[in-house]
Amino acid sequence: MADNHSRNGFTAIQNGQTPHDEQSVAESYESDSLKRTMGPFSAMMVIAGMIIGSGIFSTPSGILISVGSVGMSLMVWVIAALASVCGVLAYIELGSMLPRSGGEKEYLDYEYRKPKALAPFLFCLSMIVLTRGGACAVDSIVVGTYIMFAAGVTDNPWAERGIGIVVITVVCLLHSFSVPWGIRTTDLLTMIKIIVLVMISITGIVAAAGGTQAPQTHAFTNAFEGTLADGSGYAIALFKAFFAFDGWNNANYVIGELRNPVRTLKVAALSAISLVSVLYVLANIAYFAVVPKEVILTSKTVVAAEFFTRVYGPKAGGQALPVLVAISSFGSVCAMTFTAGRVIMEAAREGYLPFGSFFGQVSRFDTPANAFIIHWVVTMVLMLAPPAGDSYNFIVNLQSYPEWWFYGASVVGLLILRHTQPNAARPFKSFWITNVFFVLVSVFLVIVPFIPPKVSDTPSIPYYVVPVVSLAFIALSAGLWYIRVKLFHGLETSYIVQRYIIQNNLQNIEYTPEEIEAMMNDANEYELAHVREYAKRLARGEA
Repeated sequence: MADNHSRNGFTAIQNGQTPHDEQSVAESYESDSLKRTMGPFSAMMVIAGMIIGSGIFSTPSGILISVGSVGMSLMVWVIAALASVCGVLAYIELGSMLPRSGGEKEYLDYEYRKPKALAPFLFCLSMIVLTRGGACAVDSIVVGTYIMFAAGVTDNPWAERGIGIVVITVVCLLHSFSVPWGIRTTDLLTMIKIIVLVMISITGIVAAAGGTQAPQTHAFTNAFEGTLADGSGYAIALFKAFFAFDGWNNANYVIGELRNPVRTLKVAALSAISLVSVLYVLANIAYFAVVPKEVILTSKTVVAAEFFTRVYGPKAGGQALPVLVAISSFGSVCAMTFTAGRVIMEAAREGYLPFGSFFGQVSRFDTPANAFIIHWVVTMVLMLAPPAGDSYNFIVNLQSYPEWWFYGASVVGLLILRHTQPNAARPFKSFWITNVFFVLVSVFLVIVPFIPPKVSDTPSIPYYVVPVVSLAFIALSAGLWYIRVKLFHGLETSYIVQRYIIQNNLQNIEYTPEEIEAMMNDANEYELAHVREYAKRLARGEA
């Protein structure tokens, strides 16, 4: 049902005015949209900035534990890189077909129209609470971990979380008050992260050739010795590698802010994932060339710190360089928060969240400032709630598992659209074989975690907790969808109706409250023909 505020917003706009009480989602579509400010370089920096976070510096230990050997660890990274490239190709096609910010929310809504709005509803809640919130919580904590390591303090989880609280707070405030400065900060920090990875890669090559003070590890002699035959362990290892690659779809969340969106998306996404894939494989080779396998197995999240200490000594390697890793993780929080705010704003506008008119509005700074409030609260809860010890690996697995349900569903939907809409405009078309490979990886990742692993990276937490908690959250979200859509007869969609009215030049039509109510109840399917026809009948005075 329409609230009074939404109805007043419609009335004001119909009369050529705008509401003066606040910038609600019922205001003009043009004035309430985020501006197209990003070109190929900034888009590439946003993607690379989100991908390169704490994962490459902190997950190699967990991956080695799960697969057992150096050679298989490197294979896991290669598989993750290939699957991420396949995902990028599929998402470029989806983004070129549906060039609007929101990522999977838009794609799932278009691909799975029945039950009405169920798929995007489940995705939005999972992403807001588990995926982006969990990833930002992890990276914020890692910033604290490496800063404390540089200060000579280890195993102080509450001090690390305290630094993490400062990190997420500063980032949310930065993105709330300025889009340009948020983008500039992300660009700068991404360049620092790339420099750090290049430095690690070059140093590793030099070390392997005997050019540093670090002793030879001979890790690549009998590289596959100790490999475990454990499907569940490989799934856990892939989750960690994909956590490090997470963000390859970042530009799809902000495609509405890209200049020349289709071309920019192609150039930025493929450039970013190619660059990061090469750097990641080289960085892992460097780790194994310098740090003994036994040390990596017990290093938990400070593999990069061990690497720097052995190459550059305790002063530079143990103090100065870990600060660069902390800066890299800070940059990842910046990039993830940037896109999280956009998805939350779009979800609020579609009625998936309560108080949609508040969380869905654009601030006077042209930012989704109110949406960042939700992101900050969720990240804080996930940062502070889990116990110390296995919390890092647990949160990594928890935020990774549900997103592969939606990644896979998005690409399956793409294949279905190839059959049901063969003549649809596709400025870019991905390869059939890469799409199938990506779907198979997704199926493996959502099924195999139910099998007990031989070696667990979270010994204090049962192996089945991650998939069970994730699916329970999705089921709870489905219950909320049923209450909101079925019991309360639809979503709060005044923004959608207003967008349709303005795009179709219907501003001067005087709707009755009952007509507006009817449009709002059906508006979440505004792309369907019967809604377009209904709006036309209203315009002609026939409805």
